[in-house]
Amino acid sequence: MRHLISLKEQSKEDILTILTLAQKIKAKRNAGELTNYVQNQTLIMLFQKTSTRT
Repeated sequence: MRHLISLKEQSKEDILTILTLAQKIKAKRNAGELTNYVQNQTLIMLFQKTSTRT
């Protein structure tokens, strides 16, 4: 996958891959399992709306 700068630049398949991976990681986390899906990778936080407090 390319660098994620904007969702507009991603294909439908890329977005579905991201969401599927997020679901797997969340399910494992909720089950108390450790995962290494993103080992040695950088994660971001994606917000739908801009912050009005910064």
